[in-house]
Amino acid sequence: MARPVMHLPTRDFFQFRTSRLSPTSYASVDSAAISFDSKTETFNMAEGLDRKIAEAACQSLNAGTGLDFASLDAWRIGDFEFICIPGQNRAEKSKYNITLKGDDASL
Repeated sequence: MARPVMHLPTRDFFQFRTSRLSPTSYASVDSAAISFDSKTETFNMAEGLDRKIAEAACQSLNAGTGLDFASLDAWRIGDFEFICIPGQNRAEKSKYNITLKGDDASL
């Protein structure tokens, strides 16, 4: 299932006005995503284990990305998100480095 492109405003200035925000405070972004139909069943398992696994997964995602998957960014769980930052200048672009790993990796 595909999520159409949506404009996400910066985190710092719009945090209390909308629940869907840019993953960065530096710039607003255009975002689209691919996810599976049964996204709501991502952590659907034995009673009690689901919450523990979800909390562990969110803590790991938070630590690795700086986002808040337990609350503000929970809607992103299970998505393969594509992000375009049209307002980025040269200095901001240097903050991001995309590295692919594996024998078949390519851009």
